[in-house]
Amino acid sequence: MFISRESFRDAKKIIEIFIPEAKLRKTILDFLADKIIYAHKINENNWNLNLDKNGRFLRFNTGHEYCIQISKDNILVLCIKEKLKKLIKGKNLNIVFQGYSPAKDKIQSKDLSKIPDCLAKVPNSVGCVIQHENFHKYISIIDKANNDFIKFAIQNTTMLPVMKLAHSSGAIKYIKNITDKDIPPPIYTISFEHIVKFEEKTQDEIKKLPPDELRLKALEKGKVPKKVIVNSAHYIRDPYVAEYVKREANGICQDCKKPAPFINKKTGEPYLEIHHLVPLSQGGSDTIDNVIALCPNCHRKRHYG
Repeated sequence: MFISRESFRDAKKIIEIFIPEAKLRKTILDFLADKIIYAHKINENNWNLNLDKNGRFLRFNTGHEYCIQISKDNILVLCIKEKLKKLIKGKNLNIVFQGYSPAKDKIQSKDLSKIPDCLAKVPNSVGCVIQHENFHKYISIIDKANNDFIKFAIQNTTMLPVMKLAHSSGAIKYIKNITDKDIPPPIYTISFEHIVKFEEKTQDEIKKLPPDELRLKALEKGKVPKKVIVNSAHYIRDPYVAEYVKREANGICQDCKKPAPFINKKTGEPYLEIHHLVPLSQGGSDTIDNVIALCPNCHRKRHYG
């Protein structure tokens, strides 16, 4: 199974497998929607909602840390331990608390005092593992302790570029549809280079899809594209070098030796593109001995052929 994170249909399918009962599903998604809205108000570009590509979980991340994870049968909610201790004092709860030892071994217990911190980057953090059918009983108890976790994690840890690109716009659309809550999209600034690497990796995975599944995903309507602000470094190239090389080429591609395929309507000149033999990003010089003029086809071939 390959999940498209932009797909409303895929999000609906997976979440409804996790939580089949409609009333319970709305209760849990109402809670998640409120937490996303809270996080967005603190920092609009340091959270994401990740629908796992293999359909194993739906994970809400704040900064670099996971915060809420919905999977089949249970939901994991991260809290700040000291706040949680005050909220659960004197109560008999059916919650399993989760943390990790220094050796990265998972430790679970119904006794909060026996649990070490769950996340190293969020001191005093603890996970609360709650069965879906019990979740409505504990919302009011974990609510503020989870808010404290969100506030610390989103202000003190930073989301990686790959996490931003793993945001599931399709899952957000589905949650908005179920809860009728106005969940704003995250606003990411990311480098062009990270986008290219992510798209190449995704394309490699897509090539493995069988034809019928590929066709189904390609024809799906209503997919929600992610929107990012691209932050990229650009080289300001020497216009004299470019003009000199084009004039020397005299309208002939310096690879295939054929005339330029069309006339540039803005300049009235044969259309050729400038190519650096050693890329500027790899230390190449912007000089006439490192630059050639190519037709668009040969230029693409130089990069991808």
